Amino acid sequence: MSSKHMVIVGGGSGRLVVGDEPRPRLCMPSRTGVYQFGPFQLDAPERRLLRDGVQVSLRLKTFETLCMLVENAGHLVTKEALLRQVWPDAMVEENNINANVSILRKALGEDANGQSYIETVPRVGYRFVAQVAQISSPQSAPTTSGDPAPELEPEKSVAVLYFENLSGDKEDEYFRDGMTEDVITELAKIKHLRLFPRSAVLAFRDKPLPVTEVGQKLRAAFVLEGSVRRAGSRLRITARLAETRTGHSVWAERYDHQRDEQGGDHR
Repeated sequence: MSSKHMVIVGGGSGRLVVGDEPRPRLCMPSRTGVYQFGPFQLDAPERRLLRDGVQVSLRLKTFETLCMLVENAGHLVTKEALLRQVWPDAMVEENNINANVSILRKALGEDANGQSYIETVPRVGYRFVAQVAQISSPQSAPTTSGDPAPELEPEKSVAVLYFENLSGDKEDEYFRDGMTEDVITELAKIKHLRLFPRSAVLAFRDKPLPVTEVGQKLRAAFVLEGSVRRAGSRLRITARLAETRTGHSVWAERYDHQRDEQGGDHR
């Protein structure tokens, strides 16, 4: 069979998309991860979705659609990408995606804030908007207080927390948020280093917690935290990488930046 495949996207007449077109740079379903969001646990290798420990029945294609959305939480997943990954080497219509997403919305219901877990980007695709954390082992049955705590993720898992804005200026919050997301993006380029997505750490923004507690909640081996302080033309950024089992620092650095009256930058 040819390596190409065809999918029909959009409207009744549709348009043809050939399988060797450039593909979006998304995280494709690994079928090896276990993810937590709200009361749900998604166990990809076991093809199982649990809600408060009770299994939710999903058809295979619906489950694979959920896997792709969850593994790309916070990012747009186009309809073309879904068609290529969930229905490879097949000719299907956009209605298949719409039906799967409709089934998922009914199965998941709404989150604690009354919002849908899946956001529609009109005519383009979908975005999974819930906070997602990847954990190390599936929760196959309820545990008691005497059971051992789940183990942390492998040593090369890092959660980059939103830096603390010490200046209190609203404008610095935008700078802080953008800088933190840039750090996540850059570290994600390191091979074999697993970064928690922005959606997983968003819940900890402006909520100072011990790194040991953050590590337990996210099952992260390391946490990168820091602060941003601006005083006039001077900007100071501090960063610290801590091991979550003990809370001990393994690396720390301070960066100073100054802008002169002519708009020049000095470090």
